[in-house]
Amino acid sequence: MIFFRLKIEKAVNYFKPTVSKISDTGLCVALSILFSLFSLITKLIPFEGFLVIEINWFIYIYLILRTNLFYTLIGVTAASWLRLAYFPGSEPIGVCVLWLADFVEIILVDMLFYIILKSKDNKEKKFAFLKLRAKIMFFILFVVPSAICASIMCMFNYFIFLDIYGVSGLKHSSHFFWILTGFIICKYYVNLLIFLATQRALKYL
Repeated sequence: MIFFRLKIEKAVNYFKPTVSKISDTGLCVALSILFSLFSLITKLIPFEGFLVIEINWFIYIYLILRTNLFYTLIGVTAASWLRLAYFPGSEPIGVCVLWLADFVEIILVDMLFYIILKSKDNKEKKFAFLKLRAKIMFFILFVVPSAICASIMCMFNYFIFLDIYGVSGLKHSSHFFWILTGFIICKYYVNLLIFLATQRALKYL
C-alpha cells in the first residue's frame, strides 16, 4: 500500500505544473523560435544549397534535463506549431511532419538518458555530461534516434510531399533520399554538438 502511494505521489509530482516547469518550458519555446528564425534568415549552416540546418533543437535537451519528458513534449509541440504564425510558407502538413520528427527524436533521446544515466535523478543528470565517457557514449548512441527520424521524414516525403510539390520524379532518385537522410542526421548531430559544447551552463541553471 505504501509502495502504491509512493508511485501515485511520484506520478503527481511528475505532471504537476510548477512555476519552474512552466517558466522553463515557456523560455525554451521562445528561445527555440528565436534560434529557428535566426537560422532560417541568416542561412547560417546551408546544406546542399537549398536546405538549412536549424540550430534550435539542442534547446529541447536542456529542457528535458530541467523539467521532464512531458513538459519537453509540450515545448516541442508549441514551438513546432507556432511556425505557422511566424514562418512564411509554412503549411500544416509540413509542420506536422517536422513536429513528428522532433517529437519522436526527443522521446528516443529520453530513452538514451535512461540507458546512460538510469541511476541518476534530474539534478545529477545535469552534471553527468561533464564526464567525457558519458559524452562519447551519448554521441555514438545518438545515431539511432537520428536515423529513425530520418526514416520518418523520408517516408513522408516519398508518399506525400513529392506529389504535393509536383516533383514526384524524385521518387526514382536515390541521390535525393541520401541527401535528405544525411541532412536530417546532420541537423540533429549539429544540435547535439552545440549542447555538448555548452552544457556546462547547466551548472548555473
